[in-house]
Amino acid sequence: MTVPFRIADGIALPNGDLIVFRSSEAGGLFRLTAGSTTFQELMGPPTFANAFYRTGGWLVAATWMHQSETPDLGTLAYVSRDNGVTWIAVPQP
Repeated sequence: MTVPFRIADGIALPNGDLIVFRSSEAGGLFRLTAGSTTFQELMGPPTFANAFYRTGGWLVAATWMHQSETPDLGTLAYVSRDNGVTWIAVPQP
């Protein structure tokens, strides 16, 4: 199988699916279903993450944090309890 893009990060799920972030300016989150050879783009979830992991049944996609004069009041991370089907934004404290 040839992967059609560079992968920045990914997670293998217990059901055999693979969820990956595309390494490009556009980003994007994709799922390779177990037994399939075609990646499907997931719409709505985060398109970039610098930390992508699974803990306690949750998928976590954390965004970049950096120091600056202007505080970043955007989303801190996205979490999914259903293996990446739906995502919940976690705001800055």
